[in-house]
Amino acid sequence: MIFMSFVFNFYLLNFNLTEVFINFLVVVLIAFILIVLISSYLRFQDIIDFVKNSNSENNDIKISNLIRIKLADVISRNLKKKTSFSVILIKFNISNQTNFLNDQFIDHIEKYFRDDDLFFKLSGTEIISIIECDEEFIRSLIDRLIKLANKFFDNFSKKDVYFGISRFPNCGTTGDELINLAQKSILKADSENQIIFAESQNDEDSNDKNIKEENLDNKDKLFDKKIIDPLTNTLNQKAVSKFMQREISELRIKKEPCTIFCIKINNLYNTESYFGKDLVEYIIKSIGNLVNENIRGSDIVGTYKFGEFMILSHSELEKASDIGNRLTSLVNKKRFNFDGKIINNTLTIGAASYPEHGNNIYDLYKKTQKVLDYCNENDISGYMIYEENKHNL
Repeated sequence: MIFMSFVFNFYLLNFNLTEVFINFLVVVLIAFILIVLISSYLRFQDIIDFVKNSNSENNDIKISNLIRIKLADVISRNLKKKTSFSVILIKFNISNQTNFLNDQFIDHIEKYFRDDDLFFKLSGTEIISIIECDEEFIRSLIDRLIKLANKFFDNFSKKDVYFGISRFPNCGTTGDELINLAQKSILKADSENQIIFAESQNDEDSNDKNIKEENLDNKDKLFDKKIIDPLTNTLNQKAVSKFMQREISELRIKKEPCTIFCIKINNLYNTESYFGKDLVEYIIKSIGNLVNENIRGSDIVGTYKFGEFMILSHSELEKASDIGNRLTSLVNKKRFNFDGKIINNTLTIGAASYPEHGNNIYDLYKKTQKVLDYCNENDISGYMIYEENKHNL
């Protein structure tokens, strides 16, 4: 009897211990599952936030690159036409609103711009526009935008929006210069002066008066002074390197090739010694006109030394070679008639391409100069492409 009681109590004790152990395992398993689920959820949220941030950053990069590309195209077009355009930065300064520019409002704003105007939303409170117009049109556009905002939002005041405006070429000859000056201008805006026209780079340090539209009336003088060589009617030395480097940077983004030509007019020293400087300048001017007439509208041409030109062609080397061969042939056949004197002349042209021969204008320029040096040392005229084994000795 005592033995049976002992066995029964032992069995009951073991049964209770087993049940407790099983319950413990169940609790541990449930806790483990909960921890895994919570960790997975938190990890998933981190991934979502990362993707959102990445998309936002990538979108900002795409917009920034797109603006630079579009600005480069507008600059190139206006450069050839000798016309001006404006970069307008618009900032809405609404209290406690960081996403003021909703899609519905943006749709209405776009209707106020013309088909050829460029318009980008930078953030929830900022817009940038690139438009070819005069100051009168800009002020009319600003008035209409303020009236639209008044209709769209309660308690909106014209003091809640600022405008920074820079003009090409007064304020700069590159996209970055124009955008930077528009940004600086908008920082000067306040409740009393919402519209700020950027000062030209030459006048900024001396605090001269803001740019006015009347300063743009004589466009030829403006361009001659800023970026055009008066003898050849091409980009001057300072402008040509800046424009070409900017163009190569844009082509790097687009992943497109280009070719650089350096053109040297031969025998200028001897011609000047025998016939004088006036004839030399006539030859340089005539060849400058010839170069301008035989390049495409998208190509860039400039003067980098007296009697020497540079061309950036938006083509790979094989296709661009037509330009080099055509120019040498045209000059060889041309007779320069000046004050009763008839002179023949020739060209030497060195060519190098991006990205095959270099990634920036300086490297490409050095390669073309090595070609010209080689031709000069070996008394060769005509068109020649850079070759590493031949010219880099």
